[in-house]
Amino acid sequence: QLLREGVLEALLRIIGPVAGSDRVGGLPDAEAASLVRELVALGYRIAAGDQGPQTRLDAAMLSSATHTGWALAGRGPYSAKHWYLANELSTGLGLRKMVATACLLPAVWSRIATGDTRYGNPDMLAQAWSWLGEADPVAGLRSVLRDWGLEYEIAAPEPVLAEVAERAVRSWGGRLPMLAGLTVADVRELYGDMVGVRRGA
Repeated sequence: QLLREGVLEALLRIIGPVAGSDRVGGLPDAEAASLVRELVALGYRIAAGDQGPQTRLDAAMLSSATHTGWALAGRGPYSAKHWYLANELSTGLGLRKMVATACLLPAVWSRIATGDTRYGNPDMLAQAWSWLGEADPVAGLRSVLRDWGLEYEIAAPEPVLAEVAERAVRSWGGRLPMLAGLTVADVRELYGDMVGVRRGA
């Protein structure tokens, strides 16, 4: 499970900054596309049960390639909005970061895809997902999460979600660039649209 989550995290180090940017930059598209395809193929290998030493080494090598600084080079430094939102959610609900990310990301990408530029750039998201030969990034993401066994059911009491939304905007929004333009109500609505959420008092 942690291997699959780790591959997803590495994948998002590439696609996240692309989806949130209003300009082209970073690793040339051909190289970025190749790395994205390798990571997705690796995730499917792991999900199919291949978790041996070579697969773990492949995961480590591909993950290290996403840490070389190119992912944000030439892009907005705070372009991967989902990180800030998922980190606050992870802390507030006591979840692993990638569990929170897997639950939240489809809602974030849905907003980007429909043109809400506060979360990202729809053209750049579509471009990044087209590297996998697919046209619909939200449907494609859901398929990957399902196929990799990263669809989670989490308990998210309403008061806690409200508190997390307020803390996210206080920590990263307002005059800060990370979540600029988002209100507490916006973030609370986003958290309410997460997949796999059991709500309660």
